[in-house]
Amino acid sequence: MPMKPKATKPKATKIPATEVPLPDAAMIERIHRAMQTTWATIGGDVLALDEGNRSIPRAEVIEVTLDAGYMEMYARDKEAIAALRKLPYAQQIKIAEGTFNCSRYGM
Repeated sequence: MPMKPKATKPKATKIPATEVPLPDAAMIERIHRAMQTTWATIGGDVLALDEGNRSIPRAEVIEVTLDAGYMEMYARDKEAIAALRKLPYAQQIKIAEGTFNCSRYGM
């Protein structure tokens, strides 16, 4: 009886991440201010919902600030927000890491 060829898995193809050029320094500063305004507006409510914890990690602050359209609701600089939203999410996070540089945020 002839042997069946052993099935092989296809090799994973690594697709390079496409990075969009970052906005200029003045626009990055405006984006930072929009993020800070957003966090200042929603931070107290976010912390109150976190089951009595008085602080949350930086990664959660970044995620909640970028998520759910909060910047569009609470930051006034629509041009800065539009410049941010044109970027891939990974680049948005890099910019947010420049805004939020503490390891934890709390009351």
